[in-house]
Amino acid sequence: MFRRLVLGALAGALWAVSPAGAATLTGTLTSDNAFQAYISNNDSTLGNLITPGGTGSDWRSPQSFNVNLGAGTWYLHIVAENFASDADHTTTPANPGGNPNAILGQFGLTGGLFGNGSTILLTSTDPVWRAQEVAAGASWTAPSGAPAHQYASGNNNGGSNIWTGAYGGPIPGISTSAEWVWANTSASNTGEAFFSATISAVPEPSTWAMMVLGFAGLGFMAYRRKQASAVAARA
Repeated sequence: MFRRLVLGALAGALWAVSPAGAATLTGTLTSDNAFQAYISNNDSTLGNLITPGGTGSDWRSPQSFNVNLGAGTWYLHIVAENFASDADHTTTPANPGGNPNAILGQFGLTGGLFGNGSTILLTSTDPVWRAQEVAAGASWTAPSGAPAHQYASGNNNGGSNIWTGAYGGPIPGISTSAEWVWANTSASNTGEAFFSATISAVPEPSTWAMMVLGFAGLGFMAYRRKQASAVAARA
C-alpha cells in the first residue's frame, strides 16, 4: 500500500514539472466610461492587453476575460477613462471628461493567490489595490496612491449610487460585494486613472515537485520508523 502512495507522489511530482501547472486568471470588469485591462510581470510596465475587443466602452456592459499565467509574480493593470460626454467617447488633455474615473469588477485565480492572500479579488479600497489619477493620454507608471470612495455609503454594486439608479439594479455578472472605486475623492477632471493589483507569486513547477517529494519523504520516514518499532517489539 505504501509503495503505491510513494509511486503516486512521484507521479504527482512529474506532473508538477510539466507545463500543465499554469495559473488561470478570470475577471469581469467595467468602468465609467471606458477601460483597458492588461497583465504584466512588472508593475512599472503596462503589459499585454487582455480586454476582449481591446476596450470596454460602455459601463452598462461589463467585459469578461480569461488568461493563463506562468510562474512568478504578476500585476493586473487597468486604465480607466472618463469621456467628456456619452456622445464624445474621447479623452484628451483639452477635453478630459467631467468626473474622476471609477471601476467595478470581480476576479478569480486558480493555481495562485492575489496580493490579499485569497483566490478571489473584488474592487474595493483594500490595500491590494493601488490607484493614481493621471493626465489624459499619459504613459503608464506604477500607481502609488490608494483607491477611494465617492459616497459615504452605497458604493457597492447595486448600492445607492448613480449607476444603480441609472441601470435599475446591480451591474450583471459582478458580485454585489464589489465596490465602485475611484483614483481619488475629488472631481479633478483629468479624465484618466491607473489601477493596479498584485497577483502573488505563482509557484514554479519545480517548487510543487519539491513539495510533493518532501511530503513523500516525510511519509517514508514515518513508515520506516513504524516498521522498525514493530520489529523491535517482536524481538
